[in-house]
Amino acid sequence: MVKIVSRFDPSKVLWKNDARDNLSKANLSWANLSEANLYKANLSEANLSEANLSWANLSWANLYGANLSKANLSEANLSWANLSWANLSWANLSEANLSEANLYKANLSEANLSEADLSEANLSWANLSEANLSKANLSEANLSWADLSGAKILDQFNKEVMIRRLLTQVDRQNGGYRFHAFELASGGILIKAGCRTFNTTNAYRDHVKAEYANTPKARETLAILAFIDSLVEI
Repeated sequence: MVKIVSRFDPSKVLWKNDARDNLSKANLSWANLSEANLYKANLSEANLSEANLSWANLSWANLYGANLSKANLSEANLSWANLSWANLSWANLSEANLSEANLYKANLSEANLSEADLSEANLSWANLSEANLSKANLSEANLSWADLSGAKILDQFNKEVMIRRLLTQVDRQNGGYRFHAFELASGGILIKAGCRTFNTTNAYRDHVKAEYANTPKARETLAILAFIDSLVEI
């Protein structure tokens, strides 16, 4: 028997099935699993479309190939979860914890990722087209080959802008941080590194001059900004 209980009250049973011994390929569409404790659960290829998983604990869960389209995952804990090849289109992931999650080849088109923690997440080859990334934490995230066309993000002045594509991502050795440079649909670029966001490479240069000029960190940062400029000119 499989039994899903509340993460806050283990005596509260949210779902059970006497005929199953695991949740792989289970049909949980439309299920109310808010606050469920699914830590390390095997939900590979499960159907969770339009399920309510708000506040659920899905850390370290196996959600490979799962269907989570239109699911409510707001404020859910998905840290270290395997979401590779999962369908998360139209899902609500606002304020969700996706730190260090594996989202390789995941479909996140039109998903709401506002204020989500995507730090160190693997989003390589993921489909993030038209996703809402406003206030999302992308520090150290791997966005290589991700489709970001039409995704929304906040610029240096907290104005919502639309991404056309990822220009490049570069890791800085001195002082850490992964630099993400985005080409915007309206023209121009946006650079994010850690908690910093700048609308131009010159704005970032001004920050370098003011904060850590004439240091190894400054020289490496300026070289990264020059590389980004060279991509814009192509």
